[in-house]
Amino acid sequence: ARCARVVLYRGLCYAYGSTAATVAPRAVALIRTWLTNDTRETGRSQRVREVSFSALLLAPTLLYPFGRDQGVFAYVGRLILRGGAPYADVMEQKGPLLHYAYALAMGMFGQTEVGVRTFFLLVSTLGALLAAELAERAMGRGARLGAALGYAAVVAQYHTLGHWHSAQAEDLIALLLLAALLALTRLPASRAYSFAAGVCFGLAILAKSTAAIECGCVALVSLWAAWSPRSGRARRIAELTCATSLGALIVIGGALGYLAWRGALDEFLWIQLTHNRAYAQGSVNEPLSITVYAVRYALLGLLAVTFAWRMSDPSRRRVLQAIAAAGAGALLAYVLQQRFFRYHATPVIALVGLMVGGVSTAHAARLAARMSSRHLSRMLTWMTPLAVVIVLSQDPAALGPAFADVLAVTTNQRSLAGVRAERAAGAAERGAYDLLARRIREATGPQDAVLCWGHELLVNFLADRDTPTRFGADVTLVNPALPLAIRESYRREFMSALRRRPPKLVLVFRNDTTPFMQRDSRFILQTGPELSDFLRTQYSEDRPLHWRGSIVSDFFYARQRVTDTSRSAIVGP
Repeated sequence: ARCARVVLYRGLCYAYGSTAATVAPRAVALIRTWLTNDTRETGRSQRVREVSFSALLLAPTLLYPFGRDQGVFAYVGRLILRGGAPYADVMEQKGPLLHYAYALAMGMFGQTEVGVRTFFLLVSTLGALLAAELAERAMGRGARLGAALGYAAVVAQYHTLGHWHSAQAEDLIALLLLAALLALTRLPASRAYSFAAGVCFGLAILAKSTAAIECGCVALVSLWAAWSPRSGRARRIAELTCATSLGALIVIGGALGYLAWRGALDEFLWIQLTHNRAYAQGSVNEPLSITVYAVRYALLGLLAVTFAWRMSDPSRRRVLQAIAAAGAGALLAYVLQQRFFRYHATPVIALVGLMVGGVSTAHAARLAARMSSRHLSRMLTWMTPLAVVIVLSQDPAALGPAFADVLAVTTNQRSLAGVRAERAAGAAERGAYDLLARRIREATGPQDAVLCWGHELLVNFLADRDTPTRFGADVTLVNPALPLAIRESYRREFMSALRRRPPKLVLVFRNDTTPFMQRDSRFILQTGPELSDFLRTQYSEDRPLHWRGSIVSDFFYARQRVTDTSRSAIVGP
């Protein structure tokens, strides 16, 4: 401990100057107090500790660049800030809550990636605090810190594609599930808290329709735990059920009414009922490995619930039942949606992180209280939260580099763009996307449209250029699982929009891919002869983009054929 204090003190002095000489001892004393996990602390002190450590654990997510998905959501969010509406002005398959959450994030913190990441860091930190509150209700005060850190460790997505699997709809769903669980498990039960739980359920369903499965499981199990055939009890349960249902219906009904007012309701219902079901039929290369990943966490959570059940008294077991129901519902929703990506399992692993972290620190606190050695008891209470973070992190080997990047950026040893450059963003590395966006801004004006044929609205967001049609992604135009008549109708609308507003530049992605979805947009482009003829007659292929001394062959560019040659196009270096 003495060596650690000396190293921390000298490191702060080296990085920040002599001012750290007075700050370091106080910081060390504060951290030492917080790490003891003393159950005699005041509630405010515990919450400050949990929020601080959770935010610190989530800090590397601020450096995450956008992947393809986040680029689509951010483009829709910026469109909302400019007066547009999802579905009517841009086709997107996620629920409206996610799009308006992105619009809120960019309205609060700026229309940048860091702004959106800051918003979702606050969302995840709030989720960690709610996880601590729920863990205290289920396992006692000793479980608070472990539950908060366990939740933060799993939602931080520490692995190679963590930037792609964070800031998704599932992050909002996990937060809303925790809030609903806290409302439903509060004693004594009241109609106001049941109504609040219903509001959370409605918002979760608006984030993603499959959230209705876990919301239904939580509501049913919570009501079953409170059920009793005694006189008057059934009536009380009926009142609480009606309050929960009313809260959900008001939120969903209000959202549908707003979409109808904006002229987007028909498209939204078609996307949720028809398009998403057809999209789920698409093949994924490794569904088994990703399912094993989710089931592994689920089994870990089941063991934690079983252990907590044996530790807790009967008055707390109804809370454990509700948590287990939420986890089972989240796992069922993950399987039934038939798309096997890691972020789809975020609500599952978030609840697992809560339970495993809470059980670990609660049990460690009990063991420490029985130890005769003061030093061993302190070591146990200090090391257990650290072990929780390491075990629950999806790739513990990524923890060190993630925090090293944070330190390098904050001390100006590396640039933020340099840290992001090697991350996969879609068809190519993020550095190539940044170069591409810069070239697009040089070759076009603010009012010019840019068409990205593929699923790459991230390019439009980075370059701040609109797409000429509401089909920002070509999935609706080319998905073979959709009825042919619908595809043809949308293709006619697509071509009509292109003729009304011809894009200044067209980008066709050859390798429009992720590790689990391989496709060639050039081949798909050839399936539509009308679009191919339009590009062949009105556009000419430009020179390729060079990145790191070689040609980026993942996409090619075409510029509009115009008589004015003063406008520069995308060229090599």
